[in-house]
Amino acid sequence: MSFSGNVKREIAAVQGADRHCQIAELAALLNICARFEAVDRNCVVSFRAENVCVTDRVSKLILDLFNGECVSEQGEGTRSGTPQRIVSPEVAQQALWATGLLSKQDGRLSRRIDSLVVNRPCCKRAYIRGSFLACGSVSGPEKAYHLEFVLTEASYAAALMEVLRSFEIEPKQVVRKGYEIVYFKRAEEISDVLKIIGANHALMEFENQRVAKDVENGINRVSNCMAVNADKIVVAAVKQMEDIERIRRLRGLESLTPQLQEIAEVRLNNPIISLKEIGEMLNPPIGKSGVNHRLRRISSIAEELR
Repeated sequence: MSFSGNVKREIAAVQGADRHCQIAELAALLNICARFEAVDRNCVVSFRAENVCVTDRVSKLILDLFNGECVSEQGEGTRSGTPQRIVSPEVAQQALWATGLLSKQDGRLSRRIDSLVVNRPCCKRAYIRGSFLACGSVSGPEKAYHLEFVLTEASYAAALMEVLRSFEIEPKQVVRKGYEIVYFKRAEEISDVLKIIGANHALMEFENQRVAKDVENGINRVSNCMAVNADKIVVAAVKQMEDIERIRRLRGLESLTPQLQEIAEVRLNNPIISLKEIGEMLNPPIGKSGVNHRLRRISSIAEELR
């Protein structure tokens, strides 16, 4: 199973939530997955999701909260993964009232996030958990960091973003193939979302992989930096030797001062050593800056001879 599938399986098994948090989670699931129909003045609620654990979770919440039953639309009993509907119209109505999808004032149905349903931090967590179950996905930590919610309405996407922002994380939004995508690409924020929805085992796996990836990337950066520095040293050494050879050919090294002649000979005899090592071979030894200064003087003389 994919990392995203493991996350959904883990959070679908969360137990011990208070009733108000269960209602918040159900509100998210029905908002995103359910279809509402009026049949003979009764409200019929059906729902379907690609992931088995989503339909099973809705059925369990309906049973725990309202002692209601869900059945398959393709026959009696429940079968995971197939379209489900709430058997009793009365239970369906109770669920819609409780989740804020059905107004008690005017009897109107609307897909929205009721502020009373998510008025506590724990209920906001439950709502985000239900939203991830219904329409979320997350890339494995060994890949590029990406977590998203795929929604159909811009207004609903904006409302979900406000719930996410209450945890001091900043989601991004984009339209992709007609869908509203609410997403995160920063590893720290993805970790926060996994923590919010209660995916603790997945969070641990994500963080372990993230640390390993960061260490590997750090090693690669250091290696690349060392390679670049080594290339620079080689290029500088070649240029220094060309300058010294030009002076020797056109004027002779004996034309240089004793200090410059000494350092020129050391460089010619040791083409790959560093400036620090050159300084240590002089008599008396000098520092890296002193070596660099003398080599620049040699370079200036060579330029005059061009």
